[in-house]
Amino acid sequence: MKVTVKGFVYHQKYLWDDEVRYVFFSSDEMGDVDRVLIGPCSFDLDIPDNFDPTPIKINNLRKEKQRIQAEAHVKAENIERQIQELLCIENKS
Repeated sequence: MKVTVKGFVYHQKYLWDDEVRYVFFSSDEMGDVDRVLIGPCSFDLDIPDNFDPTPIKINNLRKEKQRIQAEAHVKAENIERQIQELLCIENKS
């Protein structure tokens, strides 16, 4: 299946970065101090007729789940450290 993707190309350069990038967004309202609209753009993609995004979505969800679990683990460890510090203070007096 042939799909035409339409969007806008921007010139992007951050003050801290020497590299200029040309980026693509679906909106013409993405400009800011570091990103300047160049103009509209479109390109064609050939997508297989049997393309199924489900396995990719599942993989993305699993990665997000792992990220959240890792973040929660770090927070829980920090709380446990604080509890242990308070218990040490309590036992010292």
